[in-house]
Amino acid sequence: MHSPPVDSRRHQLPAWRFGLAVVLGLTIGLIPKESAICYLVAVVGLTLPVSLPTALVSAVVFSILGQHLDSITDPLGFWLLTQPALSSFWRAVDTIPGSAWMNLNNSVVVGSMVVAGFCSVPTLLLANWVTRRIQKFIAARPSAVVASAPSFVTELE
Repeated sequence: MHSPPVDSRRHQLPAWRFGLAVVLGLTIGLIPKESAICYLVAVVGLTLPVSLPTALVSAVVFSILGQHLDSITDPLGFWLLTQPALSSFWRAVDTIPGSAWMNLNNSVVVGSMVVAGFCSVPTLLLANWVTRRIQKFIAARPSAVVASAPSFVTELE
């Protein structure tokens, strides 16, 4: 029996799955872990068709980076929380059941969510571009082709 030719691109995941995994890791990594928001994002991420190892590695990397961004996220979140035009919004958010677990009264949490939101689209585009470049590089490499083994057919008596 003749086996079909192997398509080297057949087993590649679409680039957006890796890009979305990096954005998921970015969001989980930047938001402080005392907020339930990062855990809700993680649970939602488990239901999405993304590369979970990529999401995990990017969450660790962005968690390390996120600690150094507190000097940016804290003033940004404080500014958003103290805007008179947004006071009715923040009061409405406070009345939502479970909002205390989200820590949306914390300036670092609010600022981190805003920074993660602004960085999501550029991160997705960059991760997609890098993924496509890596896939093209791997597909262009010569690989040793393993001859297919003969298939044995057994007959049941």
